[in-house]
Amino acid sequence: MVSEMAWLHTHMQKHTAECASNEAGENVVRLRNSSSSTPDNTQRALSLVAEAAHVIREIEEHAAAVEAHSEALLSDAMAQLQAAEERIKFLESDRKTAEICIRAFEAKVEEIQTIMAEADSRMRAAEERLSHAEVQAGRFAVRAKEAEKALALIEEAIRTQLITKRRVAPTTRSAVA
Repeated sequence: MVSEMAWLHTHMQKHTAECASNEAGENVVRLRNSSSSTPDNTQRALSLVAEAAHVIREIEEHAAAVEAHSEALLSDAMAQLQAAEERIKFLESDRKTAEICIRAFEAKVEEIQTIMAEADSRMRAAEERLSHAEVQAGRFAVRAKEAEKALALIEEAIRTQLITKRRVAPTTRSAVA
C-alpha cells in the first residue's frame, strides 16, 4: 500500500507540473506547491484521500445494494400486481357466468310462476266443474230415488192389478164356462 501511495504522490506531482506548464486551459485548477508541505502532510493527505475513496466505495456498494433490493421489491410488486389482475379477470369471468346463470334462473322462475298460475287457474276451473258436477249428482241422486219410489209404486200397482186379475179371472172363466 505504501508503494501505491508513493506512486500516486509522484503521479500527482507530475500531473500538477504539467498543468502548471499548460496555461491555455481555463478549467484547470492550479495548486500551489508550498515549501511548507512535508512528506508527513503529504502522507496524511494521501491517507485521507484513500479513506475518502474507501467511504465512497462503501456508499456506492450500499447504494447498489439498495438499488438491487428496490428492483427486487419492484419485481415482486409487479408480479403480485399481475397475479392480482389475472385474479380480477378470473373473478370478473366468474361474475359474468354467475349473472348469466342468475338471468337463466330468473327466467325459469318466471316460467314456473306462469305455469303455476295456469295450473291454479285450471285447478279452480276444475273445482268449479267438480262442484257443479256434485250439485248435479245430488240432483240426479234425488231424481233416482224419486224414480225408484215411483218404480216401486208402479211395480206394486202392477202386482196388485195382476193379483186382482188372477183372482177375478178364474171366477170369470168358471162363469163363462
